[in-house]
Amino acid sequence: MEEKKTTKKAITAKKSTTTKKKTTIKKDETKIVKEPVKKEVTEIKKEEPKKETIQKEEKIIEPKKETKGEIRVIKNVALDSLSKVIYILSKIIEVASKIGIVVLMLMMIALPFFMNKLEVTKSFYVFNDKVTDYEITDSSIKFIKHGTVTDTISIQNKENVQKVVNYLIEKSDVEISLVGDFFLACGSAILFATALLAKKLGKLFKNIYTKKTPFIEENVKLSKSVFYLLLICVVSPFLLSYLLGFVLNIWLCEEINLINIILILITLALHYIFDYGYQLEKKLKENN
Repeated sequence: MEEKKTTKKAITAKKSTTTKKKTTIKKDETKIVKEPVKKEVTEIKKEEPKKETIQKEEKIIEPKKETKGEIRVIKNVALDSLSKVIYILSKIIEVASKIGIVVLMLMMIALPFFMNKLEVTKSFYVFNDKVTDYEITDSSIKFIKHGTVTDTISIQNKENVQKVVNYLIEKSDVEISLVGDFFLACGSAILFATALLAKKLGKLFKNIYTKKTPFIEENVKLSKSVFYLLLICVVSPFLLSYLLGFVLNIWLCEEINLINIILILITLALHYIFDYGYQLEKKLKENN
């Protein structure tokens, strides 16, 4: 009987230990399950305020989009597009002027050889041993071969054409070549000034649409150069026409047009505007 009691006690002790182990395992499982849930909840709670701050930031940014700002952007786009057009046109003028300089330089080289083969009289001329008659009328020059008119050139002033013909008859080939080369050189110099003017003008307007502000020191210098070069390009043909009148007694009556004077004054005003804007921005930077 005593052995049976001891065996029963041992069995009950084992059962108690097994039940304790099961309860501890269950507690551990509950801990394992509960802990990540708590972390996830805390993480979600932490992430929610971030969304609220982002929404607040977006709400703060939205009021900056005003109609005034849009008008300023449109004005800048219009100015940039106009500056690009002027830049392209100035590049075209620059290239055309350079081509004209090359043509005039070639004419300067070819003029002495041309005059050696030319002989002019009052009714015909001989070029490269070929005789051609000509007739000067009030509106044109007619070239005649074997009694038939082969070509005509329209003219505006018969007296000036007759003076050129008399000059070619009276003067020697060397003198004609020297005078012709001189005027061709003056023409190439005017074209060079025109090409330089177009280059400076293109650079000025390129700075307007590429830089943050047009009121920079470089644009002040470029606008001043544009003013002086435009003055040269306007005044030079006027002086050259008077020089041609004194040398050849041919007065072309070249005058300085009122539009040219207005353009010169506008470029001068633009120079002062760029200078004034640059000085204002310079003072603002120094004060800040």
